[in-house]
Amino acid sequence: MPPIITMNKTQGLIKDYPSARDFFITKFNKKLIRFLPKNHPPTQIYHDPALYYEKLNGIYLRKVARSLLAKTSQWSIHEVMNFVPYIFLNIPERSLQMSSIFYMMYHYHEISDEISNLNIFKNWIETGLFDKDSLVDFCEYCLMPFINDKQSWIALIINWAKDPHPNIRRASALAIRKCAIDKNKAPLALEVCRLLLDNCEEKEIQNAIGQVMRQVGKKRKAMLRAFLEEHLHRIPRNSLRAGLARMSRKEQDYYMMEHEFKAEKKRNKKHKTLILMESFEKSLGNKKEEE
Repeated sequence: MPPIITMNKTQGLIKDYPSARDFFITKFNKKLIRFLPKNHPPTQIYHDPALYYEKLNGIYLRKVARSLLAKTSQWSIHEVMNFVPYIFLNIPERSLQMSSIFYMMYHYHEISDEISNLNIFKNWIETGLFDKDSLVDFCEYCLMPFINDKQSWIALIINWAKDPHPNIRRASALAIRKCAIDKNKAPLALEVCRLLLDNCEEKEIQNAIGQVMRQVGKKRKAMLRAFLEEHLHRIPRNSLRAGLARMSRKEQDYYMMEHEFKAEKKRNKKHKTLILMESFEKSLGNKKEEE
């Protein structure tokens, strides 16, 4: 966390986190002045924070983030990145949090120069900095650009799909989800799904698998079909149903019926195994009694 330094008004630069926070809030309140009570303090979030998220769209939030970018040109990349946890830990208002994510997103090139920054991102996720919704925003706007552009980052983010922490596994899917329709990214997206299938007890992980499969199915149906042929028996039913959403009704019915058939076959095999084990144990018991 950078030291708090008095704002240099002559240059118009923002040199501390509280001033940067107030810059965002002041911009928001000015934009929403007709919805706020008269004399509402310009640097305070209104008592109903949902007002901001309902009235301020992403285009405006990006605009404000770019304005802050110009006023924090002297910040190091370390200070830029730490602004995100400062906002998330101190102000639970989603528009403000989104703006901090956009602000950091605009420093993509500087962040990507150091692969060790990925460990910082991973720590944020592991320690619960993001809730369910904000994790989606973070992955889409901060992690996905690296999936699209940085070879050195791709393998590491995909490898998160094997992590024991469920939020890290979910983040690997969320990071690649939007670009899974691309021809060269669809195989990577399906690889994430394959890895996630090894550990997908959690509902959130199952939903993530379905979302990625569905995105692949938008334009890369042949790739999805090949994946299904190999892994159909391992895919949770709710993941499969969501993942087939872009396939034809005929194919959806086929794969769902085939999935149920294989599941029933597996259940019957397990049942027969249990019967054989019980029979074997019973025969052993009878032999001991005879002896």
